[in-house]
Amino acid sequence: MQIYLVDAFTETRFEGNAAGVVLDADHLSVTEMQRLARELNASETAFVKAGTNGSFDVRFYTPTTEINFCGHATVGLFHTLAKTGKLKLANGVGQFTEHTKGGSFPIRVDEENGRILVTMTQQEYKMTSLPFDAEQIVSALGLKMNDMDKDFPPMLARTANKHLMIGLKSGALKRIDFYQHQLGKLLHHCDVSTAHVFSKEGDNVFSARNFAPHIGIPEDPATGSAAGAFGAYLHRVGQSHNGVTEITISQGNEMGRPSRLTVKVHVDDGIFEKVEVSGTAVIAFHLQTTS
Repeated sequence: MQIYLVDAFTETRFEGNAAGVVLDADHLSVTEMQRLARELNASETAFVKAGTNGSFDVRFYTPTTEINFCGHATVGLFHTLAKTGKLKLANGVGQFTEHTKGGSFPIRVDEENGRILVTMTQQEYKMTSLPFDAEQIVSALGLKMNDMDKDFPPMLARTANKHLMIGLKSGALKRIDFYQHQLGKLLHHCDVSTAHVFSKEGDNVFSARNFAPHIGIPEDPATGSAAGAFGAYLHRVGQSHNGVTEITISQGNEMGRPSRLTVKVHVDDGIFEKVEVSGTAVIAFHLQTTS
């Protein structure tokens, strides 16, 4: 069993979002995976079974619970698989499938001059309204209703995991001073993975912060599954166009772990087709190898 700690959505060690990656985890029990994720103490750890024919079975754990899917751990995982020679690439490109509790997802890996880009594709989405007044979530963030951006109505968005989308005016992200218990209770009530709080900073450029205190993650520096849901959300609120809309998300700056996520929203004749989330990664260190 090989264990890595990988920083995702960055090319600089100790930036981005750290993910545990455990290769060849076939023999681990649920209890052992949960204990190992708690010991690594990354926001999520990916456990992968030996792959066959380009398909990989993956499970994800936070330090406290198993979750259906994790975007940044997926980026970290496939970066590590490529770096350790466990992926077959033809002319620097490979197409793979990741099987998770949240569904099966196409994964593309591009390698050029040692730089690896991992792209996750999500093709289905669902949007629902909040089960409570938006003022409750804004209050839990320590903000006022006039901090909200009216162009981005709050909504529950799902592609892989379900996330709460909250749009704020530029500058409000830095003033968030959230009440952990209050926010966690609301997110648990919504049955969402995280609160994805964002602001528009320019044409197709967004800043974001992401919170999940109810699953043991007070704040997340880069959230790939939320970025996918956000891309679908932008289509729903009329912020994408026909063809491909590419957006950039900066996250993690307030935590001292800057991250960069690239999202491409594919729309054909007004109909959503898919969303792609891309990012790089770097292995921070190889923890150990055991038999």
